[in-house]
Order: sequence, then structure tokens, then C-alpha cells
Amino acid sequence: MYFGRHVLQQHHFPPSLCPPLFDASLLARASILELGCGTGLLAILLSPLCKSYTASDLMINLRLCSRNLKLNSIDVTAGPGCGVSMEEIDWFDTSRDSRTDSGFSMNYDLILAVDCVFNEALALPLISTLNRYCSLGSRTVALVIVELRSSDVVSDSPDLANPLNRC
Repeated sequence: MYFGRHVLQQHHFPPSLCPPLFDASLLARASILELGCGTGLLAILLSPLCKSYTASDLMINLRLCSRNLKLNSIDVTAGPGCGVSMEEIDWFDTSRDSRTDSGFSMNYDLILAVDCVFNEALALPLISTLNRYCSLGSRTVALVIVELRSSDVVSDSPDLANPLNRC
């Protein structure tokens, strides 16, 4: 049985020459903030693998995320820093706030923003939000994954188009 599984694995999932995106041992100690969690899919998949996971979005989306977390037997805690928590973060409010220093008690190792910049009006507020949660000199990694729906989304905001930004 083991040999058959090994042969099938090698045939269907051959070893990759590329290193994995995340180191499992580092991820187990990581505090993650997801900006724009939507339905909560990443929270469901990644939260069991990390130290703490904060799913953030507008309140209307957090209700859907909360429901999906509960359906997948994932308990949501009261605040960031332990287990899985939820926080409403409005990027436009953050960009109107003149403070760019983090000033938060929670420091994140990884900030994820996946497929949540779908028009050019969101790019600059996202950058302001990243600046707020990343302090200069920190070891925070920000991973922004954008499906290019319109070239205006990233071309109008050079900070988003440049992968070597502040975080």
C-alpha cells in the first residue's frame, strides 16, 4: 500500500524545484493579519498552521467570514494575538488618519492582502493601511496578490507596483 501511494504521489505531484512559499516552522510561530478576508477561506486554511490569525474586513464581510469559520469548527477569540480573531479595518478610515506609525500592541509577522484590490480607488488606501501596520525596520512581510483586472489599478499607484516597498 505504501509503495502504491508513493508511486501515485510521484506521478501526480512530482517534487518541485522551487522552494515552498512558507516555511512550516516559521509559520507555526507567525502572527498573521489578513486585509480583506472576504469569505474567510484563507483564515480557514492558514489559521491552524500559525500562532495567531487576524481576519479583517468591513463588518458586513466579517459576518460571512465568522459564519464560515464556525461551520469549519474554528473558534474566534475576542482579540488579536491568540488563535483566530476578527477586526474591522476600513482602509479609507486608515488612509484619512494622519498617523502612519503602527501604535498598536500587536505586531504581525505576515500581512496578507489577496485579490482585494479590484479598482484603482482601493490602491492608495491599501498602501496607507500597510504603512500603518508595518513599522520601518520591522521584519513584517507584506504579501499583496492582485489579479490585474485593469492596468490602472497598479500603474496609478507606484508604491503598489513596486514589490520592495516599506514593509
